[in-house]
Amino acid sequence: MAKLLLITSDWPPRMGGVANYYYGLHHNYPEAIVLTNVIGAQGERVIKTSWTWPGWPKWLPLLWLVPYWKNKLGIKFLAAGEILPTGTALLLTRLTFGWPYLVFLHGLDIQLAQCNFWKRFLSRQILKRSAGVIANSNFTAQLAVAAGARAGSVEVIYPSVSPQTVRPEVIVDIKQRYQLENRIIILTVARLVERKGITRVIEAIAQVEEKFNNLVYVIVGDGPAKDQLAKQSSRLKSRVIFTGAILDEEKFAWYQLCSIFILTPLPDKTDVEGFGIVYLEAQAAGRAIIASRVGGVPEAVGEAGIFINSAAELAAGLQRLLSDDKAKLNLAAIGRSQSKKFRTAGQAEKFNKYIKNLNS
Repeated sequence: MAKLLLITSDWPPRMGGVANYYYGLHHNYPEAIVLTNVIGAQGERVIKTSWTWPGWPKWLPLLWLVPYWKNKLGIKFLAAGEILPTGTALLLTRLTFGWPYLVFLHGLDIQLAQCNFWKRFLSRQILKRSAGVIANSNFTAQLAVAAGARAGSVEVIYPSVSPQTVRPEVIVDIKQRYQLENRIIILTVARLVERKGITRVIEAIAQVEEKFNNLVYVIVGDGPAKDQLAKQSSRLKSRVIFTGAILDEEKFAWYQLCSIFILTPLPDKTDVEGFGIVYLEAQAAGRAIIASRVGGVPEAVGEAGIFINSAAELAAGLQRLLSDDKAKLNLAAIGRSQSKKFRTAGQAEKFNKYIKNLNS
């Protein structure tokens, strides 16, 4: 098994799907070592360091940190967790020493790398000269090829989920804290930014609240749009709950408590939804989904959800699922079955095979 050094700024305790994605692959690939600058990062085979300095470019220390750790640890493959700027450092080591490297892509990163001529040129060189590219979805893989990656070098390794257990006392605590007895819970888990489409979910809740007077909409997450969303939902009073950022066990408890999971991202030229691991988490919990056909979302949702294009369609879809238990349970069953192909062990095996083929 070839040793791999992943250089990334996305690693626990930093929250988010990318950090969890890397953690899962690292955990299941014993020869993977992580070099990260995330404050508080720790764990077996994790090297915490700083690679910024006051001059330009900020990431310049990587040009001596990467060779140092590669030689010290006997690394075969380097891997850039971010195409820019980490990929730039690995491109330079490739040109200088001939060392092979991989690039991980998640959708938003490759879109941002297309925002000006210099970044487009640089990202094209990084992708063309890489030994391989790992994309989190077929949607992202298509973006990678369009940006300069060789089609045969791109492998899709999906974000993954593992079965999660939640202590009964956590469920009880949440129910008591938010007074949820006999309430129908609609759930969104997301970073609170405009493109996540939470505004139209609140609009849809307002349209159906009179018919379903025990409905409550729970929004898990934090972000710059929180104040605006709170203002918009103020007329719904206690029907909308903002939990803020929470620990994983409490998040998985909300999946178990909810009746329907909703996340309907809006189209955005740069901030694209490359996949969406929250859809997999909802499916694994056996929950019906309402989503939108944006970016890699259809790949994640598959046949386990209803797709909408507007607040009116969302309200109609929500009313349908709330009124038709059979339809809701059918979507939930499909989702639970679909989630098995995204299990961590299966995606890790695919990753291991990919690295083995590169090394042969």
